[in-house]
Amino acid sequence: MTTIREYRPSDRNALVALIQSLQDHVAEMDPLKLNKYGPEFLVKEYIQYLVGRVSRENGTIYVAEKENEIVGCIAGVIQEMQEDLETYASHDGKIMDLVIAQEHRGNHVGKQLMSALERHFETHGCAHVRVECFGYNHGAHTFYEKCGYHDRSMEMLKKLPA
Repeated sequence: MTTIREYRPSDRNALVALIQSLQDHVAEMDPLKLNKYGPEFLVKEYIQYLVGRVSRENGTIYVAEKENEIVGCIAGVIQEMQEDLETYASHDGKIMDLVIAQEHRGNHVGKQLMSALERHFETHGCAHVRVECFGYNHGAHTFYEKCGYHDRSMEMLKKLPA
């Protein structure tokens, strides 16, 4: 049985391993090789940034634990989207990271983590939940669609000749 609970400092090493695996996965599918891979991605500094941002922005980190092993995590923050010339202001949740250990994918762990974070956002009065997905990560995109998310905007990139 998988238990979803809030992150504790003692989970740090597991969080480091999960976030590193996510970064490497994304970097491997990046045809322009703009995403850092392996030791070039400063994962411990990123975790420090993530934990700090979660603390400052009414966010949280949940972990999925199975048989005393952390098998997944999700992190999110609450953002105040300011009104501008194009859009209205809104109070929204934002998913920063979601990663499930490869051998535990397909067992509904991701959906359990998503549900926990969405409940956190609901209790804080969020109107929407936003998530960005790397364009080449079709598996993640399909997963988010199954969770009820839809495309809202898309960034495109073109490499210029050197």
